[in-house]
Amino acid sequence: MATAFPFNKISKVPMRVLAILLPVITAQQTLAKKLGNRIQEDLENLSKNAKCDDAEVLALKQKLENLQQIIDNLQRLLGFIPTISNSLRTVNSVAQIISSVQLIIPAAPGVPQAPIIQTLNAAVETIANVTAVLTTLSNVANNVLQLANRLEGIIQRLNDKIKSLCNTPSAPADNVEVDLLDLYPSEFYQLVNVTQEDIDDRLTEIRNLLEQQLDVLTNLNEAPSQILYGEGAPSVLTGQRGDYYVDTETQNVFGPKPTNSSWE
Repeated sequence: MATAFPFNKISKVPMRVLAILLPVITAQQTLAKKLGNRIQEDLENLSKNAKCDDAEVLALKQKLENLQQIIDNLQRLLGFIPTISNSLRTVNSVAQIISSVQLIIPAAPGVPQAPIIQTLNAAVETIANVTAVLTTLSNVANNVLQLANRLEGIIQRLNDKIKSLCNTPSAPADNVEVDLLDLYPSEFYQLVNVTQEDIDDRLTEIRNLLEQQLDVLTNLNEAPSQILYGEGAPSVLTGQRGDYYVDTETQNVFGPKPTNSSWE
């Protein structure tokens, strides 16, 4: 089946995904770090006779609210990393199949060489870029978790201080540790101008790019057999003899299918 998304752009998709996601995560991480430092300094310089409704205490409450918003943004952004990783691993599995199978094709008489070489190069480059992006995403997640551990202590100190001054918790800080540490299982005083709509648009663009990339890989006319994918193992009715199948849940690869009625 032909596709409108040129296969020579396949290998660029992982880097494009990273270019969309990484800047906003880095910006939010930087803001969280700077705001945490500012809160820590303000706590150390807080007047001994400060009251709950004093300007410096109200400012600390606002900073805590701002920090929570940044944390929420990070939670949404990093919470999408497992989805990206799973999709890229599936793409990587398909690219490896194409790379392996294409190496056999030149021996077949009458098969044009140029499309095969282009397809093989695209698959090899895709594998390399996917590996690099997955490593980067893992490092990003680990860096944020390290920051989370530091912010946890600052937030707790601020919350305890406000509670002692106002006789009531000022923010649901008890949930901060859980939210941060669940971001990715193993990866300023003013807020950055990132709206929830902007984050939604970025995640939607990433999702569309990944879907386009996998569609191209699995529908290349130059591929000798069809490469199918889905959640769970293939049924006996899935595919034809010589086809391959990628289980997107486990990343297991089935094939080539020996007969039309069995994957065994």
